[in-house]
Order: sequence, then C-alpha cells, then structure tokens
Amino acid sequence: MVEAEFRNASTDESDEIVTLVAEVFHGSTKHYHAMLHGDPLLDFDHIQVAVMDGRIVSTVWVIPRAVRWCGGTMTVGGIGIVVTHPHHRGRGYATRRSSKTFVQELHSWTEL
Repeated sequence: MVEAEFRNASTDESDEIVTLVAEVFHGSTKHYHAMLHGDPLLDFDHIQVAVMDGRIVSTVWVIPRAVRWCGGTMTVGGIGIVVTHPHHRGRGYATRRSSKTFVQELHSWTEL
C-alpha cells in the first residue's frame, strides 16, 4: 500500500483544495473559494494536506483567530474544514493531520 504524503498546502493547489471541500461537504466551490481567499488571517501555512498519487485526498485547516481572554487578546487556532475524500476514509489521514497541525501551530504561535 502506498503511503500518503503529509505536508502544508501550496497556493497553486487552491482550486484542488476548494473542489475537494465542496465535493465532500456538498457545497459551492464559490463559497469555499471565498473562505480560503477572503480570510486575512488564513494562509496556506495553516492548511495541511494528505496527497496520494499526486492528488489531494485530505485536508485540515487551522483557522487563526484573535480572542479576548483575561483582559487581553491572544491568537488561537481553531480546527476547521476537516475533509477526506470518501474513497480514502478510514486510513487516519485527518487524525494525523489534526495532531501534527496542532503541535506545529502551538509552537509557531508564541501566545499559546
């Protein structure tokens, strides 16, 4: 069995990511394209993907947000848009992406 490659997404994969998300969530590519490109805090370093045979089969987005806490403001990362193509489910891709993503984000955002 071929193992998936796990990595950050790149900007040139935008359309493939949006198409996968819209297919799995039965939504509009226009809606998810706006989410991906319309959020000033979200960038491709916050999007993790699993790639099999050159195609993105799973993605997890960490969506950064500023929150008020104890009289101050800090940045936190919310996990969202957890998607795996139906033909690739049950292999632990989203779980591995979520775990790795949380650890990376915790280390990169010093406020957490």
